[in-house]
Amino acid sequence: MKKIKEIDNDNVKYFFDNFEESTHYTLVGKAIPRALEVIFEMYRPISKKKYKEVILHLETSAYEYLTDLYKTTEELYGIKRKIRINDFIAISTAIEKNKNWEELEPLGKLARKEHPDTMLGNYYLGMYYEQIGEPKKAMRAYENGFLQSEVAFLTKDFMLEKVNKI
Repeated sequence: MKKIKEIDNDNVKYFFDNFEESTHYTLVGKAIPRALEVIFEMYRPISKKKYKEVILHLETSAYEYLTDLYKTTEELYGIKRKIRINDFIAISTAIEKNKNWEELEPLGKLARKEHPDTMLGNYYLGMYYEQIGEPKKAMRAYENGFLQSEVAFLTKDFMLEKVNKI
């Protein structure tokens, strides 16, 4: 498939696809699935490819990228949805790799808001306080997370280990 023309709008990306090597019999069979794929692209979790090619090389904030992604979905489709835990993990990994520690605080607060029953938000806040040199606040955040339900790689043992290291 070769893209011939691409136009950027603030919220929507339009493009014309030539579907080379297609006949008028096979064109519909290729066009409809491709259109559905593009329409629902925003609903997908952050993929490894998008993480490596886009998020790691952002000139702006990774936190803002995450919030803008979900805000755009809400504006375009009128659907407000919770931010996926895997998307939080992808963004936090990018923050850690780029050592943008100040972004962990708003990420932690957002994770607390989106998933209040999990230890995700407290973990990010604990990491933030640990990196800025406030061990008492970090220990308190990790301890508060210990009382909540486990999620992804975050277990009670992991949080207890973080507290003991401090």
